Amino acid sequence: SSGINAEYGESYLNKFATCARARPFESQKLGSSFFMKEHTKPIFNCCKILTVQNIYKVQCINEIFKIIKFRCPYSLYESFNISKRDTSLNIVLPEQSRTFLFNAAKFWNCIHKQILNDSSSLDTTSVNIVKSRSRQVILTCQTLDDVAHWTPNNFQIVPQILLQPKNTVPERYDGTVVNINVE
Repeated sequence: SSGINAEYGESYLNKFATCARARPFESQKLGSSFFMKEHTKPIFNCCKILTVQNIYKVQCINEIFKIIKFRCPYSLYESFNISKRDTSLNIVLPEQSRTFLFNAAKFWNCIHKQILNDSSSLDTTSVNIVKSRSRQVILTCQTLDDVAHWTPNNFQIVPQILLQPKNTVPERYDGTVVNINVE
């Protein structure tokens, strides 16, 4: 039978005590090579799993969209200062801090133009669309750069390479440029 046997740190002299690995049962050889540490990035990208940092960003973006759209809870809605200069829904950042207000506003300003169409308004855009589009954009950023190793670009909503002016070559970037299209 082709089952999966999960090994938890109790075997092979308590190797990597908190690690869990799944291997096809037939191909298991419980030698030292079986207990090698693995890179997590390929697994996350293959299964389209967001990291904890990126789950937080998607949740903040989703919550701030609901607050702006439904104006509920009103006390939080009043805390956000939406820019009156244009109709872009930019939020004037509050004083820098480690609060939901500051982080959510910062994430929203980075991503809202990518997840909201020019023709759509808050009234016609559903919460599910915002959630799926923001998840897609953040997953795309999470797959940038090295295939096996995490880089700072993987934890930014708009990686530094995408912020470069056109016709410039970044100094420290060795990956490929990814265009993020959300339909």
